[in-house]
Amino acid sequence: MVVFAGSLIGITIGLLVARSKWLGPVVQPVMMTVGTVPTLVIAPFFLIRFGVGRGSSILLVLVYCAVILYVFAQRAADNLDPVFEDYARTLGASPRRVSRDVLIPGTVPQILGGIRIALAGAWGIEAIVELLGAQQGIGRIVSVLAQSIDIEGIFAALVMLAIVAIACDVLTAWVIERLAPWSPAAARHKE
Repeated sequence: MVVFAGSLIGITIGLLVARSKWLGPVVQPVMMTVGTVPTLVIAPFFLIRFGVGRGSSILLVLVYCAVILYVFAQRAADNLDPVFEDYARTLGASPRRVSRDVLIPGTVPQILGGIRIALAGAWGIEAIVELLGAQQGIGRIVSVLAQSIDIEGIFAALVMLAIVAIACDVLTAWVIERLAPWSPAAARHKE
């Protein structure tokens, strides 16, 4: 749910910035600055500022997903051939209709790919934040096993994390193919 919320925020801001002349100079520097700070560097600051509970890890995953999807949405809108929007306007489409019928469907395949990447990164971020001090979760389990030097247990926990992450990625790829059958990735799977 956190990945979805962060993705929704990032997509909305990215599409607005891509089509707004005044919003870009304000938002772009902030998002790019936040996006260039490595997660391993920013995670301790989130833990210090917001505590070691679930709140800091949720906020960190939310910010990470928002930045990733902001970049994907903005680039998807920039990569959309302007002729499509021009044709829609020529045929009398309002700005809202151009956004609904041209911009959003044209950017969906790239945005869905960004969601898949953000989901993969969110797994790692969550585990890192838990390793840094959470009281529960897979990171905490690995930390406790490391203190007792249980190598097999650590390996088993990491394998379970990898299996769940792979299953989520496969499920996400399947959903993407169903939501955007016109995307190049979906077309490759049909051949």
